[in-house]
Amino acid sequence: MIEFKFCEYTRPDPQLEKAKAQHSMLMANLNRLGYREVKLHVILVGAMGTIYKDYTDKHLAYLNLDYHKTKKLTHKLNEHSIRHTSGLTKTRYALQYNTSNNSQGLGPGATAHNPPDP
Repeated sequence: MIEFKFCEYTRPDPQLEKAKAQHSMLMANLNRLGYREVKLHVILVGAMGTIYKDYTDKHLAYLNLDYHKTKKLTHKLNEHSIRHTSGLTKTRYALQYNTSNNSQGLGPGATAHNPPDP
């Protein structure tokens, strides 16, 4: 099984452990059903496109990707994460500075916070 997971820059290990815990029941069930070799390959990507070579290259090599295919895939993962993070950032700023829907007079940025209690 392969999972691509986004994680914090400074702490990829907790996200790796979460992925293992998330799939442990499925892997146990597959083993019980007779699948002899079930392995989980977690490919970690930092929130803004960081590729963790220690976690990525080993798993991709195990999947028989050569050096050039690994490089191409990691570059695409990097581009993908940056593209989507940029979109999220633009949306966040748009919400933060959107005052047209601010009917309660809470000031700029009020729409980016939790909504007020009814």
